[in-house]
Amino acid sequence: ILEADGAAYSKYGRISMATGLPTPLGWYGHQWLWRGSAEEPNRRVRDVRTIYESDDRDAANRLLEEYGVRYIVIGALEREKFPNIKEAKLEGLGRVVVAHPDGSKLVEIGARR
Repeated sequence: ILEADGAAYSKYGRISMATGLPTPLGWYGHQWLWRGSAEEPNRRVRDVRTIYESDDRDAANRLLEEYGVRYIVIGALEREKFPNIKEAKLEGLGRVVVAHPDGSKLVEIGARR
């Protein structure tokens, strides 16, 4: 599952924590500490931002496949973390399978309308 990454012991990584689904990057500090280097977490920060903010559908699809992402979360934390979020592009990569009145959405990758 793809969702916004952030500080340890925060709401970031909330869906991954609640479901057990892996995410490319949850809490940056924990990733850095356990890996012993910031190199991989920094790459993942860039990749997650690319998926959320880039207009490049091919790059997004490649990264989603690389990380085995099946679902993308679009909610308040993602909109805050990624002010240039490309929601229409993300929705176009699959279909919205959950929509909440607060504007939060869950997009299933590869699923077509």
